[in-house]
Amino acid sequence: MIKILLLDILIFLEFIREATGGIFNKFFLDASFIANLPEAVFIIAIIYWCFDKKLGEFLLVSMAFTRNLSSMIKNTVAIYRPWILNPNIHPLEEAMEEATGYSFPSGHTGTATILFGGILVKKEKIVTSLKILAITAIIIVGFSRLYVGVHTIWDVVFGFLFSLIVLIIMKKVFDKYEDRPNFDLIILAVGIIFSIILILYSTFKGYPMDYDSSGKLIVEPSKMMLDAYKNVGFSVGTLLSWVIERRYIKFSTDVGLDSKFARIIGGFIGFQLLMCVIAPAMKPHMPQILSRFMTNFLLSIYIILIVPICIKIAEKIREKRENKEIVA
Repeated sequence: MIKILLLDILIFLEFIREATGGIFNKFFLDASFIANLPEAVFIIAIIYWCFDKKLGEFLLVSMAFTRNLSSMIKNTVAIYRPWILNPNIHPLEEAMEEATGYSFPSGHTGTATILFGGILVKKEKIVTSLKILAITAIIIVGFSRLYVGVHTIWDVVFGFLFSLIVLIIMKKVFDKYEDRPNFDLIILAVGIIFSIILILYSTFKGYPMDYDSSGKLIVEPSKMMLDAYKNVGFSVGTLLSWVIERRYIKFSTDVGLDSKFARIIGGFIGFQLLMCVIAPAMKPHMPQILSRFMTNFLLSIYIILIVPICIKIAEKIREKRENKEIVA
């Protein structure tokens, strides 16, 4: 009965889409787009590079663990998408491009919770307007997954609650141990061990082998392996580069508005180059699983390590120039 009611909500939302002529479709598709991993990580990168480095680190590390845990849960419970459970549900075609594999929990909702909810959890003293904005963003992203028809409300609610629990645990860990000498190495070790477990589990576990009416496998096991490798790539890259930057690079966000603006523009150009040129160029030259791993590994390395190195180099060049001007 509950299962039927959860799916009926999507049928009702589909009726709303049709009755309004789809005028809200683009808005909710764009809301989902913000919670794609690369886009969400770039938003965190702006915080990390320019405004609050410690908050950025917290969000990135929390995202790394959440993505891996989400993959483990998805591959374990193996719940099909709503239109598989009920053929009367017809999601937006544009949304189905990203909505492959299993449904539970909602990865987009989890990502939005880490991004926006993480700010609220970590920064308790934050102005009310930003609190409202962050909560609204989470609600909109979660609702967007229902509106476009690719998740049930249970997928969305669990995605939110699960990610919130991860944030609360990570905050306690960071608050208590962050200043200890080997804190980062312990987090790295735990993350790598769990990543290895996820890879082995996702590669060798048995998956449901159900077929649709046309004889096509509903969910290809290889698809879920790809998702796991993608998340592991991001997790390992994030934790490894975080340790290296924390110990050896040590860039600062205490700079003027002109430097912040330059970091955002330069970082965005490099981000686009990586995602639109380098990543696609790699695909034909390596297995798909390795390509997925490397794309997200390089994304995290770029955000947490390469850009900070460029920042430090730029700062040294500026210091030398200023010293020469003083001498002259």
